[in-house]
Amino acid sequence: MSRSIHLLALLAALTFVNLACATGRAPVSSRLDVRQRHRVHKVEEGETAYGIAKKYGVGLDELVELNELEDPTRLRPGDELLIPGDAPPEAAAPPLPTSTEPAPVRPDLTPANAKSVARCKDVDPWLAPPKEVGKAGFSWPVDGVVITKYGKQDGLPHEGLDIAAPTGTPVRAAADGEVVFAGVQGGFGNLVVVRHDEGRTTVYAHHHENCVKTGQKLRRGETLGLVGQSGGTQSPYLYFEVREGTATVNPKAVLPP
Repeated sequence: MSRSIHLLALLAALTFVNLACATGRAPVSSRLDVRQRHRVHKVEEGETAYGIAKKYGVGLDELVELNELEDPTRLRPGDELLIPGDAPPEAAAPPLPTSTEPAPVRPDLTPANAKSVARCKDVDPWLAPPKEVGKAGFSWPVDGVVITKYGKQDGLPHEGLDIAAPTGTPVRAAADGEVVFAGVQGGFGNLVVVRHDEGRTTVYAHHHENCVKTGQKLRRGETLGLVGQSGGTQSPYLYFEVREGTATVNPKAVLPP
């Protein structure tokens, strides 16, 4: 399965918590026979079905099937979910490594005066937003060089831009929005997904470190991560993607020249 399919599945599974929506399921406490065979997780505010499945190391489809979730995006704080399997949950650590130790850095992409890679705690989260703005109020997410364009590359689809920059360079929100995912996602490494107005979503991948959390509101220009090599890239760069609904669009269509 390609990275793009994995990402599309993630975007489809992200929960936008709506307190006014009912789940349409009987509470777990009313299914005692089933409850005795499985662990129970009480949903907290801001949690998603995808995030809960990842926390316990189970498949999202298993979680949805076991709990008869007609719509996994309609979870409410206080809902109880059965967790597949009998083993006790792991500690809060996700199944994929989230080490924030500095990755190997290409010398030509490292600031000459850099003694160590920056961390989120050392970076000002609010930088003056770029003056140049494109369609719908979008601006470039990082100061760097586009090394891979949008579109087919060697016959394979490439649904975003690869923007090279030194490890630790701040990655900024391209427009105002809300973080709907911040975590590790397979070959994308440290990944942040931001939802904007008019059905647009932006994706930022391969961070050295994510600097935001799910549910956080962002303003254009606010730091959300640091350029890195997570996900197995050979050099530091940001993978940046723009979607309208579930379809990708060329980021340059909404970015300034």
